[in-house]
Amino acid sequence: MALEDLLKTIRSKAEEEANRITQEAATQAKRILNDAKTAAEAEAKKFYDDSIDKCTREANQKISKAKLESRNKILNFKKEIGRQVFNESLKKLQNIDDKTYKHWLKKKILTACETGDEQIVFSEKDKDKLEVKWQQEINNSLKSKGLNGSLVFKFENTDFNGGFILKHPGYEIVVTFEDLLKEIEQKWLTKISEILFNNTG
Repeated sequence: MALEDLLKTIRSKAEEEANRITQEAATQAKRILNDAKTAAEAEAKKFYDDSIDKCTREANQKISKAKLESRNKILNFKKEIGRQVFNESLKKLQNIDDKTYKHWLKKKILTACETGDEQIVFSEKDKDKLEVKWQQEINNSLKSKGLNGSLVFKFENTDFNGGFILKHPGYEIVVTFEDLLKEIEQKWLTKISEILFNNTG
């Protein structure tokens, strides 16, 4: 499976998971609010003769507290989605075959390079996969595009598990599995937040 297809599958699964959690959270939020309103109204009737204003205030406070509780539950749901989708997707990306991985890397590197003499940092784990011959192919491809074709390839102990960081004086371009997944994750978490917070408003 091509990496682009795998990412598409990950996005689709993230959307399905987001919709499921959205429905569960929205239902739970409504139940919390309904229970709080019922309890608040009961208290308002009980103490009606003492002070209508006081009971109304207390009822509003209980409803506000219930809304806050539902929002906190929503935040927990968001964290749950983030953990599940991110971890599962990262495992899938790390298990793609070497041929697909190297093809994807080459495509991304050729797109990211501006001069052809930048430094490319990979994880030490990729050292055996990305042999010298492959590195030479990248530089030859850059030369055919009219660039220098003298990239410096480095393998370091990094905090990412796939992809690379392109370094050039003054800036860096990060193209890692973690970075790609964070973009997908943030997109769907934003969507969930918009839907659920509107439902609890």
